[in-house]
Amino acid sequence: MYYSLNESLKPFERPDEISGPYVSIINSSRWPELSESLDPDHDIEYIEDDYGQLTKVIFDSDSIRGTFLIPDSDNKEHFFRFVLDKDHVIFIDDKDYVSNILRSMSRKKNSFSTSTFRFLYDFMDDLTEDDIDFFTKLEKELDKMESELSKKTQVSSIRIAEIRSIIRKYMICYEQLENVLSEMIENEYGLFDQELIQYLMFYLDRVKRLYDFASNIREYSQEIRELRKDMIDMKQNDVNTAIAVVTTVFLPLNLIAGWYGMNFRNMPELQWHYSYFFVIGTSITIVIVMLIYFRKKKWFQ
Repeated sequence: MYYSLNESLKPFERPDEISGPYVSIINSSRWPELSESLDPDHDIEYIEDDYGQLTKVIFDSDSIRGTFLIPDSDNKEHFFRFVLDKDHVIFIDDKDYVSNILRSMSRKKNSFSTSTFRFLYDFMDDLTEDDIDFFTKLEKELDKMESELSKKTQVSSIRIAEIRSIIRKYMICYEQLENVLSEMIENEYGLFDQELIQYLMFYLDRVKRLYDFASNIREYSQEIRELRKDMIDMKQNDVNTAIAVVTTVFLPLNLIAGWYGMNFRNMPELQWHYSYFFVIGTSITIVIVMLIYFRKKKWFQ
């Protein structure tokens, strides 16, 4: 699919129908064929070797190549590549992620600059536009978890781990975006005008704020996880205390039962008419005295 920058991302079937700069989306199977007709500097195969930096750009005298790895709210990641010069922007995407971004951009804006370099900025800006709303929802969800824990209501450890995983992916993305934007602002080959560099600086500041927001949420999720662990530990301590109380209460009774269960011939208590009732009374007295003692020591409520 092809989109004209002259006509506000209007879709076209073929590039020869478009006059002026355009944007196109192809899948990776078509890239080898297309790359043969492009400048050799547009080769993007080798830039994927660095798996620690999957969002990155490489500059040449008249073009930009790069890759993006963008997370989403469903804990998925979307990887795609691009090649850009003054005449066109080519995205290599095997799924519909880039197509969805372009549709979103066309709905939000009625006109675009015919500069492909400015379009790259607009595209990157749209990638993170909804992140602040998503983080706000996560923050509210964590607030609800904290409220439930304060009421001693259990919360899902799986969901907490999922939130931490999602936020970690966003933070990695922002770190790599910061590197990309810093390189773009350096403008080594003079591809950007001063106005675009100013926009890139504003965007860099926004990405840094998003990173800080994400970092705060991840710290908050860690606090929720620790609070949940403390609650579980308290419940476990209550169970252990109850077991200890029951064990301690019945220990003297076990001693009495073991003592009089020996059935020695010369045990006078066995011949006493009231011995059975005496042992019952003694056992009840021991239980009551020990429970009162433990209550005063606040071993249980």
